[in-house]
Amino acid sequence: MKGAGLELTIGERVAFYRRRRGLTQETLAGLVNRTTSWLEKVEGGRAPLDRISVVRDLAHALDVSLHDLLPDDIPGVLAETRRQSVPALRDLVLSYRAVNPRFAASDASLTPAGSDDLRRLVVDVWTAYQNSQFGYAVMRLNQGLPVVYLAQQRPDTKIAATRALAYLYQAAASVLVKLGHLDLAWLCAERGDIEARKLGDPVTLTSLQRSIAHTLLSNGQFDVAVDVVRDGLIEAADLTSPAGLSVTGTLMLVGATAAARAGERNEATTFLRHAGLLAEQLNHDGNEVWTSFGPTNVAIHRVTVAAELGDVAEAVEIGASLKVDGMPRERRVRHQLEVARALSRLGRRDNALFALLDAECSAPEQVRRHFITHELVHGWMRSTRTRPSPDLVALARRLGHAA
Repeated sequence: MKGAGLELTIGERVAFYRRRRGLTQETLAGLVNRTTSWLEKVEGGRAPLDRISVVRDLAHALDVSLHDLLPDDIPGVLAETRRQSVPALRDLVLSYRAVNPRFAASDASLTPAGSDDLRRLVVDVWTAYQNSQFGYAVMRLNQGLPVVYLAQQRPDTKIAATRALAYLYQAAASVLVKLGHLDLAWLCAERGDIEARKLGDPVTLTSLQRSIAHTLLSNGQFDVAVDVVRDGLIEAADLTSPAGLSVTGTLMLVGATAAARAGERNEATTFLRHAGLLAEQLNHDGNEVWTSFGPTNVAIHRVTVAAELGDVAEAVEIGASLKVDGMPRERRVRHQLEVARALSRLGRRDNALFALLDAECSAPEQVRRHFITHELVHGWMRSTRTRPSPDLVALARRLGHAA
């Protein structure tokens, strides 16, 4: 989903990272040899930031990457950033190079990568996703996918490249779901599944089934998502390693959410119960294959399932007492959104708004794009019971809603 107000502007990103570092406007302006008045105008959207050199100076002063400050599409910014965007990723995934990797062998600009390089690339992209750094993840995908296509053509890196490609396509699907590009997310999930089947590794294959089911869930195909989960669990029946338990348990959690949205209480509860048993076997909160799987993630999904099934008081009770500090940022923020929705349904709008704003401080891009945020803010702004607070009006404007 794209549109005015749904992206953070460069100025908003500068303000966010400045506050996170504890810098005043005067201090940051001094670090880049600018005036405080100039920075105030930049952060307020009253002065353009259309020179890469200036954005790079700000990124250096804030100790973030250039691409942490750059939205997906910026009119007037130099063309060099175009290759870091979601449209560029779409072009790459739909290109002939993607469906015929031999084409990459003729690209003299690519440097061959070894197996260790491929593993580092996958870890980098997934770490960015779990840290809610979606723009950086897209940038690394655009940089890395052509390199992986080339590595698939070399006998010494073919297997490692196929594994890397499966997990990179899965990461791409996960990121694109968060950014609202559901058609491209589905294509990436499907491509990842094709690569996983070449490997014959049940852990990788089960991980990709999770991605397919989640993409179907995000597209509103709840029943089909549940079918994918059932089929995936048959193939994962013998997985007993920590990685195997984690991908199987996470697949069950996707099934629980899909079944709940389909209104299938018994099936959702069954998926949750079995996921809980696997978490008990694992006996800790882990992050095998980037699943964040363990007792805490199962509890997070209990909140989600309860809310989807209309058991709002139960969702609030579980959610309010749940400690999620050890979870990756993406999981923590998703949990906060679910708790906010449950609080709102109980009539505790002020608490719900506080939860939303707190989550926005942690991961503004994730919160501002999520359907729960828009659902809540739209409903609150249309309510005639209470006059919107200044915080709510400001949030509505950031989301692009008429205030």
